[in-house]
Amino acid sequence: MSFLLMLSTGVYLAFILFIIAGLFRHNEQSIISTDQTPTVSVVIAARNEEKNLPDLIQDLVNQEYPLEQLEIIIVDDRSTDSTAKILIEAAENFAVIKYIRVEKLSTEMTPKKHA
Repeated sequence: MSFLLMLSTGVYLAFILFIIAGLFRHNEQSIISTDQTPTVSVVIAARNEEKNLPDLIQDLVNQEYPLEQLEIIIVDDRSTDSTAKILIEAAENFAVIKYIRVEKLSTEMTPKKHA
C-alpha cells in the first residue's frame, strides 16, 4: 500500500516539474522579434467614443507586439463629443496612431464600411 502511495506521489511530482519546465520554455519563446513578425494594421471606426477611447488607446499601445510593426488607424465618424480632441492628442503622443476624420458620408456604404 505504501508503495502505491510513493509511486503516485512520484508521478505527481514529475508532472508538476514537467508543467514548470514547460512554463519556463514558453516564456523564452514568447519574446517577439521584429524580423519574424509582419506589419499589422488595426482599423477602428469610432463615433462619440470619448468615454472608451482613453482605455482603448492605452490597451492598444501596451500590446506585446512590436510597435515598429504596428499601425493603428482610428477613423472618427463625425463625432459630436470630444472624440476628435482625444484622437488628435493620441496621434501626437504615439507615432503608431493615425487619425482620420470622416466629414462627408458616402451614400453608397455604411459609416463603418466607409471607415
